[in-house]
Amino acid sequence: MIDVVVVGGGPTGLMLACELRLHGVEVVVLERLTAPTGESRGQGLHARSVEVMDQRGLLGRCRAVSREFRVGGLFGGVLKEVERTINRLKTFRAVATRYD
Repeated sequence: MIDVVVVGGGPTGLMLACELRLHGVEVVVLERLTAPTGESRGQGLHARSVEVMDQRGLLGRCRAVSREFRVGGLFGGVLKEVERTINRLKTFRAVATRYD
């Protein structure tokens, strides 16, 4: 019996399906495309994505086939690189919530 149907075989859908299987959930993934697109639609990963990939032992394989790029963004159509001094920040604090 199938417990969960995941609609979409992109990175998020496949990762969700894999995580569910690791916990014993019967999953089926539905994807409308019959073959990979052959194009990349993303240019980077968020910190949480990197963390999860590292926890699952996938980060090294991903980095081996990836390239590093400068952090930045478009502001009014002009490319603005983020200063590297942002990496020197040492203090991060979590916001306390009623769920702590």
